[in-house]
Amino acid sequence: MKIYSLQDSLLFVIRNFFLSDVDSCIQFLEEQGVLASGESDDIDSFELFDMAESEVKTLSVSELKHLVEVFDLFLGKGNFDILDIDAVANEINDNKENWVARCFEIASAIVGADLIEGKAVFGKYYGKVHQDSFFADSSFPNHGWILTKHNYIIDPTRWVFEATEPYIYIGEVDNPEYDRGSNILKSLLSPLSKAPSFDDSGRVIEIDNQEIEDILYQLFKDKKEPNKISINQALFIANTSLLDLDTSAKPIFQWLSDNGFKAFIPIDNYETVMNG
Repeated sequence: MKIYSLQDSLLFVIRNFFLSDVDSCIQFLEEQGVLASGESDDIDSFELFDMAESEVKTLSVSELKHLVEVFDLFLGKGNFDILDIDAVANEINDNKENWVARCFEIASAIVGADLIEGKAVFGKYYGKVHQDSFFADSSFPNHGWILTKHNYIIDPTRWVFEATEPYIYIGEVDNPEYDRGSNILKSLLSPLSKAPSFDDSGRVIEIDNQEIEDILYQLFKDKKEPNKISINQALFIANTSLLDLDTSAKPIFQWLSDNGFKAFIPIDNYETVMNG
């Protein structure tokens, strides 16, 4: 699995918010002395993108930081520099050295201070955990981060896992090291094949919605009784991985909520499905 770092985070910002069009690539290559003025006229756009990608990979962290600062890349709300961790710490009035083991709290504080458009989310972290980290003895540690309005990850406390100098991480929303709602882990540990059988020793929930009846029959197979499920089955399906529920998640969550079982649904999964 790829190990990300401050350098990778800066490269992500530059690729996505600077080298995203041909003109910016030409500007960058000319400023780096790779191309002379006008030399790009004889080079097709695909090659220019490749040249810019190759050149940006040669830059040091300090050079990448300089590019981000000079071109004001990936600003937060009101042109706030969300990548400046000291400025972030000042805005939320919380020393960055005290952010250890407070990931979701810090992510929530940043969103609450209106520094970036997004929401604080919670799940599992599967990335590098350094042997000197506070979480060195943790397997699949719980973690909180920010999902931005434009679907990027901002992680103000990733550095805690890496036992490195504090910095703000930014990356793709589909980075497999981040598991919002712990759905990857749930799919492995509690797949639909482990669904419980109908048990009438507890509460039984009647189903008068044919769409839900059909969906639950497909999910539970022969473990389900016609037009009803037991309370243990309701709890199981509410906590099933979104990867397994797929498009069935929204109607199931709505039905559970309408019948007084919203509390069974993990809040991050509910937010993901019902509110995006």
